[in-house]
Amino acid sequence: MAQSGSESTRTYSRSSTGVGGGSTRRSLSSMSTTPLSLQHAINIDGNKPAVIIEIGAQLTKIGFAGEFSPRNIIRTEYMDEALIVQRDLFNGVDETKKSSLSRLFHFFKHIYFTHLLTVPRERRVVIIESLLTPSHIRRAITVVVLEMLEAPSILFAPSHLMATFPFNTNTALVFDLGWTEACAMPIAEGITMLSQWEAVGKGGKAVTKRLKELLEKDGIVEDLDGSRRPLSQGDWHVIDQAKLLEDILVRGVFVTRMSRADAIRIGEKPDPQPSEMILPMGTEMLVVPGHVRELAAEVLFDSSSEDEPGLHEMIHNIVARCPLDLRKKLFSRLLVVGGLAHMPGLLPRLKAEIVRLGETRQLKTTDSVGFYMLEKCRMESWMSWLGGSMFGCLSDTLTHRSLTKEDWMENRRLSDCTHWNDPFEKAGLVKTRA
Repeated sequence: MAQSGSESTRTYSRSSTGVGGGSTRRSLSSMSTTPLSLQHAINIDGNKPAVIIEIGAQLTKIGFAGEFSPRNIIRTEYMDEALIVQRDLFNGVDETKKSSLSRLFHFFKHIYFTHLLTVPRERRVVIIESLLTPSHIRRAITVVVLEMLEAPSILFAPSHLMATFPFNTNTALVFDLGWTEACAMPIAEGITMLSQWEAVGKGGKAVTKRLKELLEKDGIVEDLDGSRRPLSQGDWHVIDQAKLLEDILVRGVFVTRMSRADAIRIGEKPDPQPSEMILPMGTEMLVVPGHVRELAAEVLFDSSSEDEPGLHEMIHNIVARCPLDLRKKLFSRLLVVGGLAHMPGLLPRLKAEIVRLGETRQLKTTDSVGFYMLEKCRMESWMSWLGGSMFGCLSDTLTHRSLTKEDWMENRRLSDCTHWNDPFEKAGLVKTRA
């Protein structure tokens, strides 16, 4: 049900509960989009469009500046040739270790020569990163991109700021639902309120863990003759190898309505029951019961732990720490991005939970809860990348803010997003901050 809001705020209108019928959504890891480019997306200075890379904990989005969608979405993994298995790309990364730099080099080389089909020396690079990215990872990426691949420059852009670019707004509460955690960052008049951010470990990994627990209890395997048996421990090797949990998370899991969730919480089984989901599992079929699809995402709104509040509580806690004149504005300008943002029913449920908690706390500021979204487009999963693509078209800004190969080789200094390379500082007009 659509809700009214300000002209610049569009409210999420889909209210699907996933009841009755299977889903045709595709797995993000297998998605290869056809990019729509801005006409002649060449920078004003005549350079070729910059390479835009958003490296997530699970997936990496890649493409060029001026395009409306990534050219490819690949896994953030590398192939361990000794064991012939996929490994976490950033596990144990250190700029001083040749082994970690080698796997980063091969990862970026794969991006350039397999997916982008371009030469690193010809294009600037924009890396869309989380504010929680450790400094040693950023430095390792810089060494690989500038020294080993010899790109002309690199710029690390904060993902929460890039997500606001497509909406042309300078005030929003950016809520990033990633793989490892959910991170919320308020932005007021273009200023990132770094003292108010908050993160909890309720992302895709937590939902997948809950999904596995439910399947271990109620999962079913169907043989070719139609007979069914409970899921056993021996079946998990096939499930993990085929990455079926991710497939179920992307295509089958949904967020149910708040009224159904309340009924389930007290032990009831409201009708109608969601339909089951059937996936091939080797020579057999994996049957995912409807209630498993419905209950897996409830971990996002679980408020039983003070250390791990629900998503709605986290938003309330952040807004409560902001100045009074910003609270209503932030509630009306929620921007949800990340891999879980596409989940059916998430935004209506999140709004309902925020409003109910506001009524419990006797707050009037939750009356105008609204969400930014692009009309008739589902780009939440790569909204930060899209903002980076737009940012990469700003030739002058990119030139002044980027760290060039020459500056890096001379100073070995990497500024964070709170202190980008200042053109006045380069000219010697201001003193360098220690």
